[in-house]
Amino acid sequence: MNSSSFPTELANSTDHETSSGGGISEGYVIGVTVYAVIIFVVAIFGNSLVIYVVCAREHMRNSTNILIANMAVADILMACIVPYVLKWLFVKRRWFGTIMGTILCKFFHSTQALSVACSVISLVFISLDRCLVILFPMRHIVTSKVLKASLVAAWIYSLVVAVPLMVVANVHAETKGNYVCSESGWPSQKAKQSYLLAFVIGTYVIPLVVITISYVLIAVKLCKRELPGVTTPESQKKAHETTKKAITMLVTVVVVFALCWLPLQAREIMIIFIPETSKLFSLELMVFLTWIGISNSAINPCLYVIFSENFRREFGRILSCTKEKRSDSYLGIPATRATPLNTPIMSRRVLSATNIHEAVPLRHLTVNHRLP
Repeated sequence: MNSSSFPTELANSTDHETSSGGGISEGYVIGVTVYAVIIFVVAIFGNSLVIYVVCAREHMRNSTNILIANMAVADILMACIVPYVLKWLFVKRRWFGTIMGTILCKFFHSTQALSVACSVISLVFISLDRCLVILFPMRHIVTSKVLKASLVAAWIYSLVVAVPLMVVANVHAETKGNYVCSESGWPSQKAKQSYLLAFVIGTYVIPLVVITISYVLIAVKLCKRELPGVTTPESQKKAHETTKKAITMLVTVVVVFALCWLPLQAREIMIIFIPETSKLFSLELMVFLTWIGISNSAINPCLYVIFSENFRREFGRILSCTKEKRSDSYLGIPATRATPLNTPIMSRRVLSATNIHEAVPLRHLTVNHRLP
């Protein structure tokens, strides 16, 4: 994906157009602007709520939800580039000088790649977390230390992906007093194509393959397994239904991510291997493909509300300004280590048997608090 959102060659070919969007109609520009504002507001507000809920509600603080909150941080970063992408419709690559102009130019050009990489790696860790819980229900594999290491690894990987764009993005003067922000620092066209290919493979193809394998293993295991210690058909049915609800939401998040970024990723691959195809993409289409990808940052919080009773309930409490009331059961996202050991409903041994899909909070993961 071209992290500057609009290819440099496309911008160069349209610099002579008017500042109201070049070859794009005024109505199209107005429509995209309204759409961008909606994405920006929903992404900032929705993902901020997700982060707050996970941080402020102890029963929401489990491995899957923490990784979801990490993804929400990446989505907020994606929302931050909305004004920069939108300004292209009005002034194209025009920018401003000074050190601040250079810093912001590098920030905006690298943030999109940083956000995409962090989001997809978080999805990979979520799928592996769910897979390990389903395949090895009686073992505590994703401990607090493992989770922290996963978060650090996700951001290190994302920074590695984004650093080349920080280096090549620069501000330079085209005419007296007129500055542009572009990725002009590539040593060669071959180097740029190599980076784009590596980006597509490392942040799209390989992660989605790993995620697919994880959820296929989960599906196979759920179809034929009986939860350890659960003897009644009713308990089995309830446990499976609750787990499947969580998996359905997580799979939906992955599918939506893949579909949102597929058009732009496919375009980059086509241009790398078949450069002539670049002429097939009009200005309107390029704008459309870009905003499909960015819209994923606003869609994710909506998916959590639709599929997760936990997030839906907590969002309602925050928006209605009602005090938290501790629920006797945690439905919606039965993520790893979610239900406290001191739950009043059932004993520790029954919890481990009938609700192994909800396990133990991260704060209880010590040698003194292992399930029997």
